[in-house]
Amino acid sequence: MYTTIPPNAIIAWVSKNFEFKLKKQGAEYHICSPFDDDNAYKFCINPDKGLCHDWRGDEWAGPITKTGKRNCSVVRFVMLYRKCSYPAALKELLGVNFIAADYKRPISDDTEDTMALPDGVEPLTGSTNQQAAMLIKWLKNRGYTDRAISQYDLHFIGMQVYWPYYESDELMYWQARSRVNKRFLFPDVPKHFLYGFDEIDPLTDNITLVEGIFDKQTLGPTTLAVGGAILNDTQIKKIRLLRPKRIILAPDNDEAGARSVRSNYQRLQHPKTEIYTRLPPSLPYTVSGEQRHTKDFNELFTAIGMSIAEIRALFPKHIRKYRP
Repeated sequence: MYTTIPPNAIIAWVSKNFEFKLKKQGAEYHICSPFDDDNAYKFCINPDKGLCHDWRGDEWAGPITKTGKRNCSVVRFVMLYRKCSYPAALKELLGVNFIAADYKRPISDDTEDTMALPDGVEPLTGSTNQQAAMLIKWLKNRGYTDRAISQYDLHFIGMQVYWPYYESDELMYWQARSRVNKRFLFPDVPKHFLYGFDEIDPLTDNITLVEGIFDKQTLGPTTLAVGGAILNDTQIKKIRLLRPKRIILAPDNDEAGARSVRSNYQRLQHPKTEIYTRLPPSLPYTVSGEQRHTKDFNELFTAIGMSIAEIRALFPKHIRKYRP
C-alpha cells in the first residue's frame, strides 16, 4: 500500500483553504462543504485517518466501491474540490517538503484482485530515454499534452505506451498500444473496466461513452472509454453506480458503432436517465492519395487539424435524444 498522507500536511492544507471548527479534542476539522450551500460545518476531515465525512451523506465522494463503502479519502476530496488529477492532488497536499512518488497509488497488493503493470515499464514523465521522447511526440500528435501524460500516469516499455485504469485509487486494469503498429496488449483478465472511471465527478449529471482512449482524451473528463462498441454487464453496473441523469453515446461512426447505439440504449434504459447520441462527423481527408472519412473524434484532431478546444466546442451542437 502507498504511504499515508502525513496528518500535518492535511492540517496545513485545510488551514490554508477553509475556515474550520475543531471537534473531538482537536482530532477532527469541521468545514462547510464546498459542494453545496452548507453553512453549518457539516463536513468533517480527520487528518490522522486521512478520511472525510459529510454528516448529511457522502454522495459527494461518488459510488460505493467493492469494499461496500465510498472512497472518502482526503486525496479524493482534494481531487473533486480542485477538479484535478490524483498526482495534482498529492502535490497540493504535500507541497515541496515531501516526495510525491512515495505516496502514489499502490500498483499491487495481497488481494486476489491484484493488478500490476508489467515488469520493466517506466513512467513517461521525467524519462530521458530516447524511446520515451518518441512516444511523447506521438502522443502529442494525438492530442495529449505534457500535463495530460503526467496526469494519467502513462508508462512505457520499448515502443509501447501503457494506460493504467484506476478505480477508487486502485490499479484495476491496463491497456498498451504499440507506436510502431496498431497492436494492443491487455492483462489476462475480463475487460470489465471503464477508462476514466475515477475521473468522473460524482456531482456531474452527464457522462459521454466513447470506444477508445484517444477519443476520451479528445472529449475531456466527463467521458469514459468503453474499449469497444458494446458495453458488457459489469460496465453497465458501474455506469449505473454513477447515477447519471444523461448518457451520451458517441461511438465510432461506422456500422459497428450504429449497432452499438441500439444495443447499449436497450441495456442502459432507466427511468431517471435520458439517453442521447452524438456520432462523430464524417469528413473527407486524404492519406497518400487515398480519400478517407473521419469516423471518430480524435481523427478531427489528427486528420482534419481541429484543435482539442474546437472539437469540444463542436461536440454539444449535434447531440440528439435517442429515439429507437
